[in-house]
Amino acid sequence: MKDIDNEGFDRIVTTLGTPGIKQAVYNTGINFTDIGGAVLKNINKLLS
Repeated sequence: MKDIDNEGFDRIVTTLGTPGIKQAVYNTGINFTDIGGAVLKNINKLLS
């Protein structure tokens, strides 16, 4: 997460505000933080 710039954080916040994703995050017991972190780590590896 330390390598993400302001634009990256804006994308994350915008994505979490999307109606379908927002309800999924709030109404399910799935820890989306762990999943999102793993996805971002893999994206960083691909881009590096």
